[in-house]
Amino acid sequence: MSLWDGWLGKERYHLLDEVTRDDDAKFAAFWRAVASEFDAYTVDLDRNSLDLIAPSNDLLTIEIISDGSRTANEFIKLIIPSLDCMITEEWDYTLIIWHRTQPAPARLLELVEQAGLKYFLDSRTQ
Repeated sequence: MSLWDGWLGKERYHLLDEVTRDDDAKFAAFWRAVASEFDAYTVDLDRNSLDLIAPSNDLLTIEIISDGSRTANEFIKLIIPSLDCMITEEWDYTLIIWHRTQPAPARLLELVEQAGLKYFLDSRTQ
């Protein structure tokens, strides 16, 4: 899922410079919706741990931070056991939904759309 309807690609890197606070808010809305509807766990590879995210917690810890100061280990990795999936954050305002079912969990895709984000399938996985 992303702000855009496909992989960014080098020819569209300039779009990263055009991301606004409103765009950031779309990701925050998605994370809040996930945390309020599902038991979700953040993955901390440095500590080798999973931490439950409660909807009442301050969700700033899982919101997208657009200042570019994070390392790959600091990007969000979220597990949703009831959907048998994991969501990983990538550097270019892209979240990847890793799932075992085909297609991806329908309710999760509804939350993506409700937040104003877009999703697409990687043609290599079809």
